[in-house]
Amino acid sequence: MSSSSPSTTPRPASSGQLVSPRQRNNPAATLVRASAGTGKTYQLTGHLLRTLFGGAAPETIVATTFTRKAAGEITDRVLNDLALAADPADASALEKLRQQIGDSSVERESAANMLRRLLASIHQFRIGTLDSLFAQMARRLAFETDLPVGWRVVDEVAAQQRRRSAVHRTIERLDAAELTTLLAMLSKGNRKRSIARELDSVIAATDAASRGVPQDAWEQLRVPSGPTGDALDELAGRLREAAANTKAKRHITKLNQLAQLLETGQRDSVAADGLHAKIAAARQSGDPVKYYSVFNPPIDDLLDALYALARTEKLGLLKAQNEATGRVLEVYRSCLRAISGNTGEIDFSDVADAIADCVNVDPETSLDKAFECPVDHLLLDEFQDTAPIQWHVLSPIASRVAPADQTKRTFFCVGDVKQAIYGWRGGVAEIFDSVAQQIGPLTEESLDRSFRSSPVIIETINRIFPKLGRHPAATLKDATLKDASSKDAGKKDASKKDLGTREAFEALALESFAKRFPTHETARTDLSGYFEFITSDHVEGDADAKRGACFDLAAEKVSLMHREHPTRSIGILTRRNASVADLIHRIAATGADVSQEGGNPLTDSPAVDLILSALLSAEFPGDKRWAFHLAQSPLSPAAGWTPRVIRERVAEQGLMQTVIAMGDALLPVGDPRDRTRMLKLVEMASAANRFDRIVDFVRVVQNQRVAHSRPAAIRVMTIHQSKGLEFDTVVLPEIDGELVQSSGGGLIAQADGPSATPRGLCRSLAKELWHFLPNDWQQAFGMDAAGKMTEAICLMYVAMTRSKRALHLIASPDKNMVKKKSVASLVYNALDCDADPTTPLATLDQSGDAAWT
Repeated sequence: MSSSSPSTTPRPASSGQLVSPRQRNNPAATLVRASAGTGKTYQLTGHLLRTLFGGAAPETIVATTFTRKAAGEITDRVLNDLALAADPADASALEKLRQQIGDSSVERESAANMLRRLLASIHQFRIGTLDSLFAQMARRLAFETDLPVGWRVVDEVAAQQRRRSAVHRTIERLDAAELTTLLAMLSKGNRKRSIARELDSVIAATDAASRGVPQDAWEQLRVPSGPTGDALDELAGRLREAAANTKAKRHITKLNQLAQLLETGQRDSVAADGLHAKIAAARQSGDPVKYYSVFNPPIDDLLDALYALARTEKLGLLKAQNEATGRVLEVYRSCLRAISGNTGEIDFSDVADAIADCVNVDPETSLDKAFECPVDHLLLDEFQDTAPIQWHVLSPIASRVAPADQTKRTFFCVGDVKQAIYGWRGGVAEIFDSVAQQIGPLTEESLDRSFRSSPVIIETINRIFPKLGRHPAATLKDATLKDASSKDAGKKDASKKDLGTREAFEALALESFAKRFPTHETARTDLSGYFEFITSDHVEGDADAKRGACFDLAAEKVSLMHREHPTRSIGILTRRNASVADLIHRIAATGADVSQEGGNPLTDSPAVDLILSALLSAEFPGDKRWAFHLAQSPLSPAAGWTPRVIRERVAEQGLMQTVIAMGDALLPVGDPRDRTRMLKLVEMASAANRFDRIVDFVRVVQNQRVAHSRPAAIRVMTIHQSKGLEFDTVVLPEIDGELVQSSGGGLIAQADGPSATPRGLCRSLAKELWHFLPNDWQQAFGMDAAGKMTEAICLMYVAMTRSKRALHLIASPDKNMVKKKSVASLVYNALDCDADPTTPLATLDQSGDAAWT
């Protein structure tokens, strides 16, 4: 029987990896590194049960994880294990419990008593998400936090509306002159969007990463002084003179061009010239500056003056952008607090900030007040995804319970830095590696034996990840560390010119991941399986066209798999949200039943899509797109549904009644699925009083996913959504794109440690301009790039390890597959494939049995 839930994966009576407390050097504090599928929930549940049988009161235990589903699974496991062990009809369950907790003295009656005790105090049994834990703490610290009276955490729909209102208030708060200046700085003088969209984009990219950071962190970038005034006039004249003294035509043209820009006051254009990167590389390596050839006669002092000017210009603009961002966020957060004060509406990040502030002021007192009963046992799941602000709250508790000189308290954390894929929402995997430095000595355990995957899958994992260093991008790291005295220095040796580049830091991350990767094993030696790495058909066109060819092949394969084995679970995992709907459409076109993890937007129903177009026509009657969509439908203006009629209906009867009337008009042409989706739309419309405009309601419907009554055997989702799930077969049809996506104008932070509050913040900068940065900021930018590369590899690891039996990788045929920075390229190089990567519909690598049973 197959399932996508890890709780149904068979487990042996004992994992063989759980160490009895009596065998540990320090039973008070334990850190478990659990690779994918190795049973971390089993480990955490075992520690929880062992703690309870050791005499701990349920109300003294706090166990946290990152999703309500995972928290429910842990609770279910504890209660279920006790219930089975207490059942006289199950002879093996008691022995399994004894082995799991490392105590052979546990009797059936004691298991029954423990179950009764837990059920009687289940309301005090604190197993939940970090968000729910912080919310409980905030309610008990009502007088210590600055949260509004009667606060409530709002759902994402209301949160979006709250953010939009705060953005509009920010625009109103800033006077016109200040707003114009800020926007010019934020967009570097190239504003192309509306004011609200510009601010919303900046806030979305920077708000979460800068919360709790002092305002002066935006002012830490140092800008060196460059030539000004008369010095610039003199520099222009000397460039003209140098041009007259050289015979190289390219040099004459370049020097006169730069002189012309200086004479006309175009300092920004001088700063944008590509010559500066060559100057920086030459100064780093000690080689002469080349612009097609070495300047003759030498003009080093002129080049250095030009570089100083460019550096001042670029860093000055970046500093202004930083300070403008800080100012906008300051006003935005003030507006957000005002809205919260009036409505009582907040989000979970507000709760975390408030608790962290209390802990920062007085850790001992605030923690004592925050818990009805003292916490003696702290268990943390998915620790690699912990954010600094969360660890700021949890670390004082951990420090209390972890010391080795006491035996009545325990600290237990489990995670896997190879599965750290939530850096974009604040998770810092390095906290996991530094926890011992912060709370003292602890016992470490490594779990690398899978109870999920077949030998073929585990063998594939072991063939790929320890060999990532074979990729050409990883060899750059070795080049950067070569001896500068090499006979090829300045020619083939990249030892100096590549130092401080993004590529060098990414190479370090790539090689480090490969070197640290542990050899995986599997307990499921009885399972057959299959792995294939194949190419799609060749298509002409851009990346979207090539992606479509991969999706078509994936749809064809999974449809065939499902017809042959309808009970097997199939997970199709993507990197982008936009790809999910595309894949679902292609698979549904084959006649296969398919669903999206967490549900699909209601717009997957043509009937709902028509209703939304009709509503938008009322909101924007001049936009002909909606009229075109409605023209041949029962909601066309010809059928009486003019924009004016719709507006009048909404005004007189309300949005819900209008939607019902439109649904009635579509019932004769809709199918049962359309009717189900329209009923969901009516439910959403019933809460329409929260929206100021029709377009706000439409926006929510387009973005909010609504689950179907049951998940299909074929499920499409992003890799992030697949975390914690498993499938008989996993298909990865989107492995051609760049490993590291664009930062989107995010933030780079300077901090003294992984959990420390940043002391400096800086907006992102194109990698070609890193050489202008001071050394400390080059290091910060480089570490950020290394972190993004590591997270991209983690995403690849998570995707592949969701598979129990079969793994299918689909790439576009590509002559550049060897050197691209993509999942396909990493796999191709790691497997040392001999097959031609440009051949359409080719098998680049395979192992196992394609007809596995």
